[in-house]
Amino acid sequence: MRKSEFVQTRHGLLPRYQMRECRHHGITKFSWMSNKRGGNYRCLECKKEYNQRYIKGLTGLGPYSKQPGCSQYTGLYIAETVLSKAFSVMEKAHPHAPYDFICGKGYKVDSKCSLLLPHNGKKASQWKFRVGKNKVPDAFCLIALQNTIDTITDSPQIAYVWLIPGDALIEGRPLNDRTAINVTPNTVSKLEPFRRSDMEGKITTCCSNWKNPHLDHEVI
Repeated sequence: MRKSEFVQTRHGLLPRYQMRECRHHGITKFSWMSNKRGGNYRCLECKKEYNQRYIKGLTGLGPYSKQPGCSQYTGLYIAETVLSKAFSVMEKAHPHAPYDFICGKGYKVDSKCSLLLPHNGKKASQWKFRVGKNKVPDAFCLIALQNTIDTITDSPQIAYVWLIPGDALIEGRPLNDRTAINVTPNTVSKLEPFRRSDMEGKITTCCSNWKNPHLDHEVI
């Protein structure tokens, strides 16, 4: 194979393309895709279908999307975009870095944001933050919104902000050793030592002056 048919990864030099079995399309062509965790092989047919849905606004928050209830809206346009404006001294990370920004004190911070989500058949009863056992960030900034998927288009309302060291023990287990952490209005006390009410006010102020460029109207 020519050199261009390989890709350099943290696992070494791998073929850029492979024939693999997709559960949706059978044996088909896969391509190596880099991401925050290093990368993996993805089905090109599935990626093509995803891109078509993305353009139509059926998933994500693409250039033509009007659906801020999706996870990309809370992650990209609230956590990352709002935080980048709320902190006066910070450096945004590379898009493929396993964290979102470096704060003014030099710490790597990964931001997570969650709407109130259904749980055990109950509507709007928990916040869920995906950590992914990410041990690179020094801390995680978790933003819990009072909004549900149905109300996020009105105005993001901050319920809680927690700034938690990655190795902090929560119920006997380090945060960065978890795939995800779930919090309900009845269990927020377990994160009380990490609550940043000062940041809640700062982010709320920032939200009041922020426009989502991908919506026709001002949503904040």
